[in-house]
Amino acid sequence: MSARDYERKIASYGVRKRWERELRGLERRLQGHLVIAAHKGIKEGSPQRHISQMERFNDRDITEDQRQILCDIARRKKALSQQSPVALDRKDRERLARQMAKDKGWIKRNMISRRDNSLSPKHPDFSAAVSKCENEHSDKFNNVANRYKNAMRQLEPDDPNAANIEKLRK
Repeated sequence: MSARDYERKIASYGVRKRWERELRGLERRLQGHLVIAAHKGIKEGSPQRHISQMERFNDRDITEDQRQILCDIARRKKALSQQSPVALDRKDRERLARQMAKDKGWIKRNMISRRDNSLSPKHPDFSAAVSKCENEHSDKFNNVANRYKNAMRQLEPDDPNAANIEKLRK
């Protein structure tokens, strides 16, 4: 596994599942267009008629729409292949786990606690909480958090909550 594979963005579990559903829907939609083109002679009031906007298209429009659906299918497959976790061997998995453990410790130290998150402005610790909150929204924090999330998505691809950094908040 190259260093570039570590830095590539891994889509979250929910996003990958949504893309898979959309892909199946696009494939069904493409099949539906083929059915509509074959059954153009069905009467308007017939319950068998597929109710959609596609019914108003002529043959030329249907083929253009089919082409667009095929482009959408290709785009969705490309996104899935580029942003899905890759298979890791033991050595790469251990290296990624070590990096993730370092990032996890750094995030915990620099993340505002639940208690500090609910302080009122009159509380004596409020100014310290504000400065820590500013640290939590820095570019460095965001980069480390994104690296941690990608590592967790890579190590636990089927766990939808694996990349949730709120679990790290004290």
